[in-house]
Amino acid sequence: LPLAVPTQTFTVQKANGSFGFKLTGMKVPLSMSITPGGPAEQAGLTNDHYLMGLDNQTGHDGSMAALVKLIKAAGNEIVVVVRDAHKVIAGVTTGATDDDSEGVDKPDAAIDEDTAAVDPVAAEAVVPQEVSDVETSTTVQPPAAADTTVQPPAEEEPQDLATHPSAVNEDSQAPPSATESTTTGEEALDVNEDQPDTTAQDGASPDTTAPDGDVEPDAKPGVVVVDMAGVSLHGTRHGAQNQDVFCHHSLTTSDNSPATVAAVFDGHGLLGEVAAEQAAACLASLLPSLDWLLLKDDPTVFMHQLFEQLDASVLAAHDNPPAQYEYISGGNAMQFELKSDVLEELGGGYVCPEHAYVPPRPIDFGCTAVVMVHVGDRVVVGNAGDAAALLALRNQADQDVRDGCTIDVPSAKHTASNPVEQERIERDFPGCAFFTPDGYLAPTNSVLSQYEVQLSRSLGHKLLKQAGVVATPDVAVHQLEAGTAFAMVLCSDGVTDELQPNDILDRLMQGCSSQDAATTLCNDAQAYCMEEEKIDDTTAIVVYFALP
Repeated sequence: LPLAVPTQTFTVQKANGSFGFKLTGMKVPLSMSITPGGPAEQAGLTNDHYLMGLDNQTGHDGSMAALVKLIKAAGNEIVVVVRDAHKVIAGVTTGATDDDSEGVDKPDAAIDEDTAAVDPVAAEAVVPQEVSDVETSTTVQPPAAADTTVQPPAEEEPQDLATHPSAVNEDSQAPPSATESTTTGEEALDVNEDQPDTTAQDGASPDTTAPDGDVEPDAKPGVVVVDMAGVSLHGTRHGAQNQDVFCHHSLTTSDNSPATVAAVFDGHGLLGEVAAEQAAACLASLLPSLDWLLLKDDPTVFMHQLFEQLDASVLAAHDNPPAQYEYISGGNAMQFELKSDVLEELGGGYVCPEHAYVPPRPIDFGCTAVVMVHVGDRVVVGNAGDAAALLALRNQADQDVRDGCTIDVPSAKHTASNPVEQERIERDFPGCAFFTPDGYLAPTNSVLSQYEVQLSRSLGHKLLKQAGVVATPDVAVHQLEAGTAFAMVLCSDGVTDELQPNDILDRLMQGCSSQDAATTLCNDAQAYCMEEEKIDDTTAIVVYFALP
């Protein structure tokens, strides 16, 4: 029988809109990540504490969602009930729950610092809504050659169901009014328009004809994708504007192997969604000409070349920016106008006539990118920025929790607070930028001195490239095995800022479809943000692999 667990209570006062901690897990005990110098630390809490509940608050089910709801409604002071992570209960460390039955969630005993959340700009709070009706498609015609002309976002036409943040009904010209977007199944790219559509068995997408290559035909399928879907929800930072864009495509390589290409693009700042939409459209246009032989022989060079093309597309969009633009920050809608006589040395800039205190903004925008290419038994991931890729494995013999499943994060996080990125910029761009104490990259150029960014790698940013913001991706290559490959997740930082890798794994293991898993990830990440005015856009693509 489990022994009684000794608990403690701590009174925490809110400061600057925050109690100074984040939670990890699905049910109590919830692991705590304490902000250094914040209210929780000042109250005596440490990362060794697990949250059991709030003092005098009963009648809830002990779930993460229920406790976050209580904390949000508590006002400026809470009394937390915690237990020490190092206490032992009947020979079992408190990193596990008292109930060891199947399906019981077991939180981690440690916090992954690489996925610790950073809370940027505040905005007006809204309650996350349920995902709208799903739009599906079996065949999507390839877009024309990439058009680098970018119109104002309000007038932009969707590229296709999987590449635009608002799914479009095939019987209608206008997107639905719902603020979320989803796609299900596998998006198929019909490269040869003269060929009739053909649907493969087991729900797979129609084949795609790629350029011929000197390879053996009828290659073995390897590890097979059985279910794939993406979901994107707007947060509260930018009103109804969603700066995330995702896309996923199923196609066939030059040796008749099934392939999957998926990506998440997360725009940031002024015109961030323009950069993300442009990148997704460019990726779709490149699919018919992907060099599958290069992917096989040198996946790193393949991914570098792909990112160069995506970056060039976003940079070209800088040449035709919209004349007017609305940007919402801190709950305020700011109307910007493009002026050629402002920042003339930079080719013009945006001014906000209603708010004279807002300095002119240069024509410079970008988006993070994480791209996955899966062929046979190999997955290649490239990323620039802080969007993430996570690979879940099953049947891991050395794992006695989570039914033998584990999750890995084969993507780096490129921010100005990353010491590796700081070293790179100081080495390759000496004297061009410095790093602020609050985690921003600041150019030393006097004209750009007020333009700071948190990201050190990104597509686009025509001007900030001189300060070290590059689009060169980190590349990870994973060999899959049919008996262990479980799932792949691509997501924006709105998800990973709130959910740790094992939190994501727990949701993948609930036996649901990829659509449901992606929806849960996005909804939970928004619900678990304890500062409603700082809820980020959340986007996730979930890919499940077949059992052997």
